[in-house]
Amino acid sequence: MLVDERNLDLFYSMKCHHQIDIRLPRECVLRTINNAELYPKWQRGLISTELIKGESGQTGAKRRIYIKIAGQRIKMIETILEYQPPERWQARYTANGLKSIQTNIFKAISNDVTRWDCYSEFQFSGSMVLISKLMPQVFRERARLTQTDFRTFAEELYG
Repeated sequence: MLVDERNLDLFYSMKCHHQIDIRLPRECVLRTINNAELYPKWQRGLISTELIKGESGQTGAKRRIYIKIAGQRIKMIETILEYQPPERWQARYTANGLKSIQTNIFKAISNDVTRWDCYSEFQFSGSMVLISKLMPQVFRERARLTQTDFRTFAEELYG
């Protein structure tokens, strides 16, 4: 199938929200999610990660991430835009044709349960516009799987 690129939107955006409850105190959740050494144990497809600026997890920090998603090896740059422990952190992820802003909010529902709300906005350009329109579920599912994988890992770690 040939695509006339003159008819493609130059930019396209998509938003999603996922919520998950984790059967752990918020302090345990945050300690685990902020530990870069544990990322490979719960981040599906993670190949490598390298801190390139600042202090890990802190506002302004930058990390180079290589990840495999949908069979493609992708290089991303993560920039921590806002870090307000223990409630919230926000990061920007950039890759070729993709910019994503992710806002994470952690609420203590009880002493032993933490609710993680993840709000993602994906902005696509170039050929990624077509890919995102043909397969939007890849991006939405990735966000949901990250939360589910983290919950499983963290609850087993402290279980």
